[in-house]
Amino acid sequence: MNDHLGWFNLPPHVRDAIAEQVGGTPKVHSVPAASGVFAARVYGCDEVYLKATPTSSPYAHLHKRERWAARHLPASAPVPCKAWELDCSGGKSSVWHVTAWDLINDYARPVDLQRASSSDVPAVLDAVAELGKLLTPCPSGACTIVHRLNPLVAKAQVVLRMQPNAIFHRSLYDKALNGFVIDRLNGPTLLHSNLSARHLLIKGQVVSVVGWAQVCAGQAWIDPALLAPHLIAGHWSPEEVHALLWAIPAWREAPPELMAGMTALWTLFHLHQGHLLSQPHEGSVRLADAGREWLTYLVDQM
Repeated sequence: MNDHLGWFNLPPHVRDAIAEQVGGTPKVHSVPAASGVFAARVYGCDEVYLKATPTSSPYAHLHKRERWAARHLPASAPVPCKAWELDCSGGKSSVWHVTAWDLINDYARPVDLQRASSSDVPAVLDAVAELGKLLTPCPSGACTIVHRLNPLVAKAQVVLRMQPNAIFHRSLYDKALNGFVIDRLNGPTLLHSNLSARHLLIKGQVVSVVGWAQVCAGQAWIDPALLAPHLIAGHWSPEEVHALLWAIPAWREAPPELMAGMTALWTLFHLHQGHLLSQPHEGSVRLADAGREWLTYLVDQM
């Protein structure tokens, strides 16, 4: 169940601090967010998109990471600029972290990655290529891609301990993971590491990359590689996806065996979330199928 916070769920001292920072009498349009996280478009003398999270929240570390990214992403990158941040303390209650970005999503929409209908993909590829150039070298202080993928490794181990069956295609994953050394994914580029349509907003033909809670350091080809299954889910063939991503210089340097190993972890994670939970995540069912199709293609290239 999504129990994201509304404006009046925030402590009064947090609402007062936000209103003072924005100026005027703010109008607040809350938007869905993770459980325990407040997110909203706020209109006052200033207009911003903001998130607020108490330090007691299990998602506080993600907000902290996204705030770190907002401080370090260059102004020339295709991302919303950070407007301001606050730490709100109210006596014995938890400190609340509030971070605001320039408002871009009043008229922006998530990109369309569907093969049959999308004219957005070229602009997406341009934005991903631009990020790879601007975010190398990575600023100090980012966690590593290995740290980011640890939850995927844990879920993959759960799935692989089970008996092989038609859902799991065990031999495919064994081949992809045989000899896979996850530390080889480490590298000098700051990565978003969670690119999907909901984190790629387009306004006109300008794409902005949002949702930097999973920011980490790794090889530059990883961001386009993690976008690839989302294109497959949009009914692009693996061959077409490879041709599309060839326009990104970093993609041409991606070792097939590392892409296959990482894709196997990603797909097993979505297989777990989509098929093995008591309340499966519907989106993960579709992504697990797309990941397996992409993985089959990658393994054939090894």
